[in-house]
Amino acid sequence: EQRLAVDELLEADGIDHAWDGTALVVRTSDEAAVDALLDEAGAEAVADTGPPAAEWLDEDADVLVYDLSDWNHDQRSDLVAELAGRSVDHLFDDDGDLVVATEAEAVVDEIIDDIDFPDQLPVDDGAGDGDGDAAAGAAAGSLAEVETMSALFLAADRLVHDPDESAAIIAMDDAAGAVAGTRPPYGFSPAAWTAIQAQAAAVMATLENPEAAPEEVIEAATTLRTTLRPLV
Repeated sequence: EQRLAVDELLEADGIDHAWDGTALVVRTSDEAAVDALLDEAGAEAVADTGPPAAEWLDEDADVLVYDLSDWNHDQRSDLVAELAGRSVDHLFDDDGDLVVATEAEAVVDEIIDDIDFPDQLPVDDGAGDGDGDAAAGAAAGSLAEVETMSALFLAADRLVHDPDESAAIIAMDDAAGAVAGTRPPYGFSPAAWTAIQAQAAAVMATLENPEAAPEEVIEAATTLRTTLRPLV
């Protein structure tokens, strides 16, 4: 809880920082400001301006930024705890977004997925209609669609962060093609499934338009990601 409080304190003041074990790591130029903030707040964190985390905080370091604008306090608290528990260097930028080294992408993706995206679909279990076995069979038959939607969501999420990423564009093309013209998976209304198909097609249309700006790709991918988020 104390570490989260320090994170929020420094984040509110726009000071980049990270954790090296239990030590707070900041740039040398921010040391005086951090000391003043911690003294004022009565925090007992240790400010360290040595080299351990300085390499990945360097201006030339390759980093990833995760948009957390729609996360609540509990989710952020869980995130900070998980990152600390798995020794992932991180900081929060002026917008409150998470910044990590590219080497930590796989670990951070896993943590964020566990917190934000429960792998569950709304499925009718057939209770009360005497046809539970048929419902279970239909749900099992939709596993391929579930996997495709997960791939579609992940591709959209990657495009939101980098609309020019080649691997994300290829993944979106594959997933959008897989859902196009298919019947709704078990538990989905035709209208909901048609909306997902249309949004996936809109992302691809934007990607294939040579005159489309990166912001248009991000907007289309964000719409699709928002629709899929509760479903994957």
